[in-house]
Amino acid sequence: MKRRRRADGTDRWFRAVLLVLLTDAGNITATAIWRLSGARSPRQVDRWLTRLRANRWVTTRLETPIPENRPALTFYRLTSYGRREARLYLGLEHVSPDDQPTEIIPAPPAPCGTEHDRANALERRVHLLQDANMAADRRRR
Repeated sequence: MKRRRRADGTDRWFRAVLLVLLTDAGNITATAIWRLSGARSPRQVDRWLTRLRANRWVTTRLETPIPENRPALTFYRLTSYGRREARLYLGLEHVSPDDQPTEIIPAPPAPCGTEHDRANALERRVHLLQDANMAADRRRR
């Protein structure tokens, strides 16, 4: 009986995390990455982000000003090296070098008022990129 490789499922969630990071125009928190990617647990996303940071794919920035009643949020953003490597890892040759392909993903709307609005806008952009990725896969076959 053939054993199922555990890495197959992990790779799928890691690809989803990279898609969220790649389609984000600005900074995004680990919680938002976890929710938008659909990964199994926030701890797994934290581990991936730690590894990506160690390999210089992402940079971090603390929330300013630091709130008094809770810990500061950490925002993640892909570096230019990380963007290039993520595109290679995901096989997105059709993504333009400036990381925001206007022919596939519309420009983000003007800054929204709430975190919920920003998350919804980002989620729409992630779905658009996933659809474009699936279309590119169909063209390759």
